[in-house]
Amino acid sequence: MERLPGIDQREDLVGHKLHRLVVHHAHQVVDGPAFDAADPRPPELGTRADHDGVQLGRAVSEPPDGGAGGSDSASDSSKALPQNSYAPKSERGLSDFDVRHRLVLSPVYDLPFGRRGKYLTNGWGARLAGGWQVSSIVQWQTGRPFTIYYGTDNSQTGENADRPNLVSNPNQNAPHSVSQWFNTSAFSAAPLGSFGNEGRNAVEGPGYVNADASIAREFPVGDRFSLHLRADSFNLANHPNFYDPNPGTDTYGSGSFGKLSQAYDQREEQFSLKLIF
Repeated sequence: MERLPGIDQREDLVGHKLHRLVVHHAHQVVDGPAFDAADPRPPELGTRADHDGVQLGRAVSEPPDGGAGGSDSASDSSKALPQNSYAPKSERGLSDFDVRHRLVLSPVYDLPFGRRGKYLTNGWGARLAGGWQVSSIVQWQTGRPFTIYYGTDNSQTGENADRPNLVSNPNQNAPHSVSQWFNTSAFSAAPLGSFGNEGRNAVEGPGYVNADASIAREFPVGDRFSLHLRADSFNLANHPNFYDPNPGTDTYGSGSFGKLSQAYDQREEQFSLKLIF
């Protein structure tokens, strides 16, 4: 294959399409818990998929006529350079920030004790148990996509953004384990001096499941001051959540190909006492 001449100037032109359904539900029970599954912010196309509530959708980056597809949406999931600068339309694929499904629940509950509650309304029981509020944020979402690359200049074009061939769906029959997240046998080597047929962001990354919880109470101190006592637990269930495979584990032919090597933080506890005046 004849070596392609170098490209000295490149302009990123990209289009985004977002298909999304957002469901917002807020429910307040008299003398009971408040429940919210909300999306108070307007959708922001091309920036993030970080919204509260129930979200169903797909974000796709694609080149307009003659544009270089998807490069300005690049992050750790896909490189900024196209695989083949002479075929920008081959870069059409899921955006790096695509999250297909997302659910966020935010319940808040004032415990029914103390003078304003139904139980233990008098005496020391009311003083100790009254005024406590329990709240939580529960999140569930599907994973973000990422791209498999060569670790070498297989096409010999100098771009170093080559992808292998895709012979089957890497997300079907995937082990989804730490040692092998996707079906690594779905990829094969492209002939030296050629481009692979794998599309951008063809592999679905790990999802995210998390629950944070807190309990708090405010103690009045005289007429002007109050003490705010709060305990928080982040990742309450200590559920393991993993990042997408990083450079090396997303490199075709490497010894760690397909493995997950980085995780979000484990459970953390936090206690605070604040004087309010």
